[in-house]
Amino acid sequence: MQRTIEQRMAIKFCVKLEKSAAETIPMLKKAFGVDCLSDRQIFRWHKAFAEGREYVNDENRTGRRGRISSHQPPVPTISQICITFISGVTPLVEFSKIDF
Repeated sequence: MQRTIEQRMAIKFCVKLEKSAAETIPMLKKAFGVDCLSDRQIFRWHKAFAEGREYVNDENRTGRRGRISSHQPPVPTISQICITFISGVTPLVEFSKIDF
């Protein structure tokens, strides 16, 4: 990830120097070698910076979170719910408090 941010900074620098995307690609390939972004990604970032983008970090994404935060209780399995309900130990209402 850090190498990607470095390369985006280098692309932004090339845009500020008024280098074309075609001129930027060989410079990045020489500087970063096998870790270099693909030509397509270089063109995409070059265009974004040329159009006025300032930030080198990724945009925030919408949708599903990548990991579960530690403060949420583990979600019980269906068999655990059934066993608990049948045994009468815990009312099923407690399981309705779990966010899915």
